[in-house]
Amino acid sequence: MLALKTQDAKTRRAGAGHVLTEVWLPEHRKWAMLDAQFDLMPTLHQVPLNAVELQAAWAQGQPVSLIRACGPVAPAQQRAYRRFVQRYLHFYEVAFDQRQTPLPGAPVRFGGNSRLMLVPAGSKPPTVFQRRFPLDYLLSTSSLADFHPNPE
Repeated sequence: MLALKTQDAKTRRAGAGHVLTEVWLPEHRKWAMLDAQFDLMPTLHQVPLNAVELQAAWAQGQPVSLIRACGPVAPAQQRAYRRFVQRYLHFYEVAFDQRQTPLPGAPVRFGGNSRLMLVPAGSKPPTVFQRRFPLDYLLSTSSLADFHPNPE
Protein backbone atom coordinates (compact mmCIF):
# COMPACT_ATOMS: atom_id res chain seq x y z
CA MET A 1 0.00 0.00 0.00
CA LEU A 2 1.24 3.47 -0.90
CA ALA A 3 -0.21 6.53 0.82
CA LEU A 4 -0.01 9.74 -1.21
CA LYS A 5 -0.17 13.12 0.49
CA THR A 6 -0.66 16.62 -0.88
CA GLN A 7 1.97 19.32 -0.48
CA ASP A 8 -0.32 21.07 2.02
CA ALA A 9 -1.19 17.87 3.93
CA LYS A 10 -0.20 19.56 7.19
CA THR A 11 -2.68 22.43 6.89
CA ARG A 12 -5.50 21.04 4.76
CA ARG A 13 -8.52 20.06 6.88
CA ALA A 14 -9.63 17.12 4.69
CA GLY A 15 -8.86 15.39 1.42
CA ALA A 16 -5.08 15.55 1.83
CA GLY A 17 -4.41 11.92 0.95
CA HIS A 18 -5.12 9.08 -1.43
CA VAL A 19 -4.15 5.42 -1.14
CA LEU A 20 -3.15 3.05 -3.92
CA THR A 21 -0.89 0.08 -4.52
CA GLU A 22 2.52 -0.41 -6.03
CA VAL A 23 3.69 -3.83 -7.13
CA TRP A 24 7.06 -5.16 -8.26
CA LEU A 25 6.97 -6.34 -11.88
CA PRO A 26 9.87 -8.77 -12.39
CA GLU A 27 9.49 -8.72 -16.18
CA HIS A 28 10.12 -4.95 -16.14
CA ARG A 29 12.39 -5.02 -13.06
CA LYS A 30 10.55 -2.04 -11.60
CA TRP A 31 7.69 -0.89 -9.40
CA ALA A 32 4.31 -0.12 -10.97
CA MET A 33 1.37 1.84 -9.62
CA LEU A 34 -2.17 0.42 -9.53
CA ASP A 35 -5.11 2.51 -8.40
CA ALA A 36 -7.85 0.05 -7.42
CA GLN A 37 -10.35 2.83 -6.66
CA PHE A 38 -10.32 3.74 -10.36
CA ASP A 39 -9.07 0.42 -11.87
CA LEU A 40 -6.18 2.25 -13.54
CA MET A 41 -2.48 1.78 -14.19
CA PRO A 42 -0.33 4.54 -15.73
CA THR A 43 2.07 3.72 -18.57
CA LEU A 44 4.57 5.60 -20.68
CA HIS A 45 5.32 4.06 -24.09
CA GLN A 46 3.54 0.89 -22.85
CA VAL A 47 5.84 0.60 -19.80
CA PRO A 48 4.09 0.71 -16.39
CA LEU A 49 4.97 3.67 -14.15
CA ASN A 50 5.24 3.96 -10.39
CA ALA A 51 3.70 7.00 -8.66
CA VAL A 52 6.93 9.02 -8.62
CA GLU A 53 7.51 8.32 -12.32
CA LEU A 54 3.92 9.32 -13.07
CA GLN A 55 4.41 12.70 -11.38
CA ALA A 56 7.70 13.25 -13.24
CA ALA A 57 6.22 12.23 -16.60
CA TRP A 58 3.32 14.65 -16.23
CA ALA A 59 5.69 17.44 -15.08
CA GLN A 60 7.80 16.86 -18.21
CA GLY A 61 4.77 16.78 -20.52
CA GLN A 62 5.30 13.12 -21.44
CA PRO A 63 2.47 11.18 -23.17
CA VAL A 64 1.20 9.17 -20.19
CA SER A 65 -1.56 6.65 -20.92
CA LEU A 66 -3.88 5.06 -18.40
CA ILE A 67 -4.94 1.46 -18.89
CA ARG A 68 -7.40 -0.79 -17.10
CA ALA A 69 -8.15 -4.48 -17.00
CA CYS A 70 -11.64 -4.15 -18.47
CA GLY A 71 -10.71 -2.16 -21.56
CA PRO A 72 -9.64 1.23 -22.84
CA VAL A 73 -9.83 4.45 -20.84
CA ALA A 74 -11.56 7.30 -22.65
CA PRO A 75 -9.60 10.56 -23.00
CA ALA A 76 -12.12 12.40 -20.79
CA GLN A 77 -11.63 9.79 -18.04
CA GLN A 78 -7.85 10.12 -18.36
CA ARG A 79 -8.07 13.91 -17.95
CA ALA A 80 -10.43 13.55 -14.95
CA TYR A 81 -8.09 11.09 -13.24
CA ARG A 82 -5.11 13.38 -13.79
CA ARG A 83 -7.03 16.31 -12.27
CA PHE A 84 -7.91 14.12 -9.29
CA VAL A 85 -4.63 12.36 -8.52
CA GLN A 86 -2.03 14.94 -9.52
CA ARG A 87 -2.55 16.98 -6.32
CA TYR A 88 -1.59 13.93 -4.21
CA LEU A 89 1.73 13.26 -5.93
CA HIS A 90 3.96 15.15 -3.50
CA PHE A 91 4.69 13.04 -0.40
CA TYR A 92 4.76 9.24 -0.72
CA GLU A 93 4.50 6.94 2.31
CA VAL A 94 4.88 3.18 2.79
CA ALA A 95 5.02 0.84 5.77
CA PHE A 96 8.31 -0.92 6.40
CA ASP A 97 6.33 -4.11 7.06
CA GLN A 98 3.92 -4.78 4.18
CA ARG A 99 2.90 -8.28 5.28
CA GLN A 100 -0.85 -8.77 5.62
CA THR A 101 -0.35 -11.29 8.41
CA PRO A 102 2.75 -10.22 10.36
CA LEU A 103 4.83 -12.85 12.07
CA PRO A 104 4.57 -13.07 15.86
CA GLY A 105 6.01 -10.01 17.56
CA ALA A 106 6.00 -6.39 16.55
CA PRO A 107 6.00 -5.29 12.91
CA VAL A 108 9.30 -4.28 11.35
CA ARG A 109 10.52 -0.86 12.56
CA PHE A 110 13.61 1.23 11.90
CA GLY A 111 14.71 3.66 14.59
CA GLY A 112 11.30 3.29 16.21
CA ASN A 113 9.55 4.30 12.98
CA SER A 114 7.01 2.08 11.23
CA ARG A 115 6.76 3.96 7.92
CA LEU A 116 9.01 5.58 5.32
CA MET A 117 8.13 8.86 3.58
CA LEU A 118 9.67 10.00 0.30
CA VAL A 119 10.07 13.77 0.50
CA PRO A 120 11.04 15.98 -2.45
CA ALA A 121 14.57 17.37 -2.12
CA GLY A 122 14.44 20.70 -0.31
CA SER A 123 11.04 20.00 1.28
CA LYS A 124 10.33 19.27 4.92
CA PRO A 125 8.14 16.28 5.74
CA PRO A 126 4.82 17.15 7.35
CA THR A 127 4.68 16.59 11.11
CA VAL A 128 0.90 16.39 11.22
CA PHE A 129 -1.74 15.22 8.74
CA GLN A 130 -4.86 17.34 8.14
CA ARG A 131 -4.11 19.53 11.18
CA ARG A 132 -4.80 16.86 13.78
CA PHE A 133 -3.11 13.49 13.14
CA PRO A 134 0.54 13.40 14.29
CA LEU A 135 3.00 11.85 11.83
CA ASP A 136 5.47 10.85 14.53
CA TYR A 137 6.01 7.35 13.15
CA LEU A 138 7.82 8.38 9.94
CA LEU A 139 11.38 8.13 8.78
CA SER A 140 11.87 10.43 5.81
CA THR A 141 14.17 10.24 2.80
CA SER A 142 14.70 12.02 -0.49
CA SER A 143 16.41 8.95 -1.96
CA LEU A 144 14.34 7.19 -4.59
CA ALA A 145 16.69 4.19 -4.35
CA ASP A 146 15.89 3.84 -0.63
CA PHE A 147 12.17 4.29 -1.22
CA HIS A 148 11.91 1.94 -4.21
CA PRO A 149 14.51 -0.78 -3.61
CA ASN A 150 14.86 -3.70 -5.97
CA PRO A 151 13.42 -6.66 -3.99
CA GLU A 152 15.22 -9.30 -6.04
